[in-house]
Amino acid sequence: MLRKLFFCLFFYFTATHIFAACYSTGNGNWNNTATWLCNGVNAVPGCGDTIYIQTGHTVTVTNQNNYYGIPGCAPMHIVVYGTLQFTNGNKLDLPCGSSVTIPVGGLVQKSGSGGGSSTLIGICGVNVWTAGDGPQPGPLSWGGPPLPISLVSFTADLKETAVLLNWITASEQNNNYFTIERSNNAIVWEQIGIVKGAGNSSTTLNYSFLDKNPLSGISYYRLKQTDFDGKSDISDIVSVSNFNIELVSVFPNPANDNITFLLISKEDMTCTINIFNALGQVVENYNLNLKKGENKIRHSVNKLSSGVNLIGISLNGKFVAKKQFLVGQ
Repeated sequence: MLRKLFFCLFFYFTATHIFAACYSTGNGNWNNTATWLCNGVNAVPGCGDTIYIQTGHTVTVTNQNNYYGIPGCAPMHIVVYGTLQFTNGNKLDLPCGSSVTIPVGGLVQKSGSGGGSSTLIGICGVNVWTAGDGPQPGPLSWGGPPLPISLVSFTADLKETAVLLNWITASEQNNNYFTIERSNNAIVWEQIGIVKGAGNSSTTLNYSFLDKNPLSGISYYRLKQTDFDGKSDISDIVSVSNFNIELVSVFPNPANDNITFLLISKEDMTCTINIFNALGQVVENYNLNLKKGENKIRHSVNKLSSGVNLIGISLNGKFVAKKQFLVGQ
């Protein structure tokens, strides 16, 4: 009876579990749901998931995670752009067919001093790394077949009214094309372009794509690489800020009677001006209609205390620019 119940529960789990793409949200513990965003939901990665530790993030394994011991556990694929580290005696035992890929800039290590065979990454019951091996920087991969591409870098830069995306591959295997995807929240993505891949290459290749109509505010970008048999992989996420207003200067600085704010706006719009004193308190707050182009705003400093003050510009409740200025004695 208990055996029958076990298989019923196992069948229910495997039938209802949806394999996810899981992204680290910052520094955190592997087993903490807040560390991950899996298909847009905070959840700990599980069987069959593809897991991305993003650049600048450190994820720490503080438990003995034995996925290999779960019957029928689908292969897991871990891509370490940031740092995957382990506390003493803890491990990731991954199911057969799994892989761990460390691109350039990524790192697997044990935290603190010491090493040994009890702190490890295993695949299909075989240890591919132990703390005794020492820190392992990329490029490196363990387990299943290597990723179709070795991505050296992926960047996004604002160029006047467009966003320029650049990426570099060190090698490519069976690479058909790249899909450029964009999002305003890093959860829901839209396709904005396709760039043909090189197929097979062992040399460094440079790619670029120009987003001529970027979103206003903060935009997130990622690459979806697809090979000739339809399999795909997703890159690390990059972001760029594109606000339609710029606070160019505040003058004279210091000011005694009046001060002028020079604002450049890409279109006619309404923004909110917030003036803060040295204690961080809002002294003045009002809406301002801007015209496309240069706007000079003259402002009295009579209500402001001497010393450092601050002007903040916000759009739709979000601060987009700020500058400090001095009020004389």
